[in-house]
Amino acid sequence: NEGPFICLGPNEWVKEHVGGRDQSTANVLQCENINSSSIRAITSYLRQGARSASMLWARVCVDPAADEEYNTKIDSLLSSVFDTSATNTVILIIIQVGYDEAKNLYKQRTAAKDPRSTLGWSQTQEEKYSISRH
Repeated sequence: NEGPFICLGPNEWVKEHVGGRDQSTANVLQCENINSSSIRAITSYLRQGARSASMLWARVCVDPAADEEYNTKIDSLLSSVFDTSATNTVILIIIQVGYDEAKNLYKQRTAAKDPRSTLGWSQTQEEKYSISRH
């Protein structure tokens, strides 16, 4: 399959991994989370035919606090991707549930645990951090 390379993910992730280079040949879709309308565009690139994608590389973010039905949405997304794609399309989809919260707590924890810091880090914060990592 010599179709286009498709990259889907949040703006900053796309800039870090694909963007910033004018010579990139990837078709980029910005998608901040699983509720973004651009996530539905994936299937149009994957349909079998002359212009079907040769590779899909996606990072899909999910905030479990903002969306109680995220498991159903993940199942639906994966079903539509696999049902639509050509058999010779390479697919890599990374679904990160609660990643942004865990990343923010990690940064706060690192700053608070620095011996030079005057910030405190409570047991409650440590428990919240521990939960976010799992």
